[in-house]
Amino acid sequence: METRNGVQITLEGSKYVQGRHGRVDLIGPKGMLLGDHMRNALEFLDQKGSRPINVGEPAMTVINVLRDATQAFRGKQPLKITVDDGLASLAIAQACYRSAQSGKREMVRD
Repeated sequence: METRNGVQITLEGSKYVQGRHGRVDLIGPKGMLLGDHMRNALEFLDQKGSRPINVGEPAMTVINVLRDATQAFRGKQPLKITVDDGLASLAIAQACYRSAQSGKREMVRD
């Protein structure tokens, strides 16, 4: 994918025998962020080299999202992930599917 600002983003996720991986790469004019949520790793690369970025301890994200949503539905806090966030995620996923079928870049539709 490419953002309106020209940042290129690649997402890769897979489940295979006895394991998984989930890379997220963001490539911009000042360098690259390379992450892997399964390894809990993030690094920044530029002309100077590679620098690891501390992302904290791993978290059970699905459980945390469900817990936060439950608290929001009970009126105890606002939703941390909004309906607009969800719609944007679906638009990105749909563009990925269209790109896989067409073999070309596809625009994310609002």
